[in-house]
Amino acid sequence: MEIQEKINERAQELSKIHGCVVHPLYFVDEEGNAVIGYFKEPPRFVKMKMLDKSVTNPISAASDIIDGYLIKEESDVRIYDERPENDKYYIGATIEASKKIEAAINQFKKK
Repeated sequence: MEIQEKINERAQELSKIHGCVVHPLYFVDEEGNAVIGYFKEPPRFVKMKMLDKSVTNPISAASDIIDGYLIKEESDVRIYDERPENDKYYIGATIEASKKIEAAINQFKKK
């Protein structure tokens, strides 16, 4: 089984444990080592606040998701470790988290 399948399976298991959708995060560091994390889908009011905040502070808005919903015990410590050398993992996780929190967009075409 490939790593992406294992990560997705673990996210499904965590979804059952936590009673909500759990999203996986997957990065590869400079040495080719996997950096894996999981975060819970935030509730609607948090998503709305994130959307409002993202107009002026998109990275700050996404960091709220990682700060509040990362499952630390299941995630690589480098994602939430505050040492400067790990900032790239935290920032990468925030960007990926913001991409995974999607809004439905009206696809109806005007004629």
